[in-house]
Amino acid sequence: MNAQRTVVGRMVDRVKSEPVATQGLVQATLAALLGFGVISWTSEQTGLTLALTAAILTFLTRSQVRPAGKGVEDKAAAEPPARVDNAA
Repeated sequence: MNAQRTVVGRMVDRVKSEPVATQGLVQATLAALLGFGVISWTSEQTGLTLALTAAILTFLTRSQVRPAGKGVEDKAAAEPPARVDNAA
């Protein structure tokens, strides 16, 4: 039982640390399984599953990042571009 918990715990940690890669893996795996006929879902079921995985992992991704603050954008806009001297 402890070994199962360790495997599941590692999987959860991986999803939390790389949610975008996880989304790509889940959706690519689903597409491959459908393409090779391993599972036979309707197009509605496939679309719903892809949308649901995208939505869940998007919220997970958003919870782990923070937007650049207003000060970062203002500072970049306020600084003049660096001067390049081509006279050399």
